[in-house]
Amino acid sequence: MLKIEAKQDLKVDENGWCRMFIEGLSFTAAEPVELSIKRAGAATPYLGERGWQASEAWLLFDDTALEGETLVLRVGPRHTLPLSEVTTVEIRVRMLGEAARLENRSRLAWPRIVLPVTNPFQDEEPVAAPPPPPPDPEPEPEPVTELAEEPLPEAAPAAAEAAQTEPERSKKLWLILALGLIAAVVVTGLVAFLADEDPALEEPITEVEPVAPPPPTQDRTYDEAQVRSFLAAEPKPSDTLAEAEAYLEAGHPDLALLLYRNADRQGEAAASVAIGRMYDPSTFDSQTSAFPSPNADQAATYYL
Repeated sequence: MLKIEAKQDLKVDENGWCRMFIEGLSFTAAEPVELSIKRAGAATPYLGERGWQASEAWLLFDDTALEGETLVLRVGPRHTLPLSEVTTVEIRVRMLGEAARLENRSRLAWPRIVLPVTNPFQDEEPVAAPPPPPPDPEPEPEPVTELAEEPLPEAAPAAAEAAQTEPERSKKLWLILALGLIAAVVVTGLVAFLADEDPALEEPITEVEPVAPPPPTQDRTYDEAQVRSFLAAEPKPSDTLAEAEAYLEAGHPDLALLLYRNADRQGEAAASVAIGRMYDPSTFDSQTSAFPSPNADQAATYYL
């Protein structure tokens, strides 16, 4: 098994870029490698050059360096953007031109990456649409005959009827407006009277607090498909936080991290603190943290 870690240092890494550190490969010099990146519980589990896809893809990384026995790869926005949607991935590594080995793989908890403002997937220029066909020539108007100048026999009676009904419509409209004004005055007076008699009406109306999700039970299913179904309903950050706590209590810290990150992106401070505690060396516990080891720098980032 390999040991793989990814992290971003904004002092040397631009937004959307990070570095991946791979230990366990025998290299005497930096060489290009290919990675297969897979997420769980999705119909399109493999990461390709243009996002997630159904078939396995081997991504080439030729911008590498060797630090001691650790191979360092630079990972750019084309890969960090789709990876920001997941918590953990399985990574297989193979040397360029060689077959993959079963032992050259590892499970990686993907860290928080500051992403770029623009999406590099949209950098291709769109194909110009063909120009619309020229409009058909309009037919020449027919010559006006003397019959068109004669008034229709029905026009005069219709105009006369409209002239007669217009005042009646105005009277009805004013009558409706007057009755509505009277009704509004009566309702306002009635409310004021009842407010004087019943002090309970003076109390402010409070919003009904949303019902918290049910506590975890043995019959409940905890998997990534359920998490994505829950997030697809666009819940409130507070509800997402409560759902994350349920997953953490049920012994699924990796899925809880996915929910915490969603609430964190919506400004839920408690979710940021919860992720920080997963990283914090003083509170790190392998049973309640989705990360393989503590990281004080990442913990400080989430606490801030």
